[in-house]
Amino acid sequence: MITTHIMISMLLILVAVLVPVIYFKKSKHISLVVFFLGGVGFYLSSQVLEKILHWIVLQPQADGRIALQTENPWLYVLYGVAVAAIFEETARWIVFYLLQKKRPMTVSDGLAYGLGHGGIEALFVGIVSLLNFWIIAQAVTQGNAQLVTKIPQATIDYIKSLSAGSIYLLVFERIVAVICQVLLSFWVWKSVKE
Repeated sequence: MITTHIMISMLLILVAVLVPVIYFKKSKHISLVVFFLGGVGFYLSSQVLEKILHWIVLQPQADGRIALQTENPWLYVLYGVAVAAIFEETARWIVFYLLQKKRPMTVSDGLAYGLGHGGIEALFVGIVSLLNFWIIAQAVTQGNAQLVTKIPQATIDYIKSLSAGSIYLLVFERIVAVICQVLLSFWVWKSVKE
């Protein structure tokens, strides 16, 4: 049953976030404060400030449609990538810049920030998405007509089409994304340090 695979995937993402933090806290003595700052940096830059800009620039319709997405998908993707890069890398730079003013930075600070940034992103993007899938899949399989009638048919069809492989692919993608966030954090850490 797909709901079982969804639950396992949520657990795998949680483990993929927590195990490195625990391991590097013990082995490299990463700062949990910097880890927390990484999470805050992600949240403020992508979930607050970036969303405000998207609302202003993209002007989504009441039904969620965005004209640029359908009229010029390549420009839409380019816009999304550029805005994410500007907001998220600026957040990293500000945190490292302020941290450097307080104390000498260490390599573990780049690691801690990246794990915080990537970890919170994995929880927001991965686990929240999977939780939505699980709720809809449960409603469909249990025949919850009250909930199912409020969900667009395209969403129900998508949930029904999910395979175990596609669910586990999301886990793999989130793990790769965390690794990328750690690498990007090292890159910005190095630029601020030098």
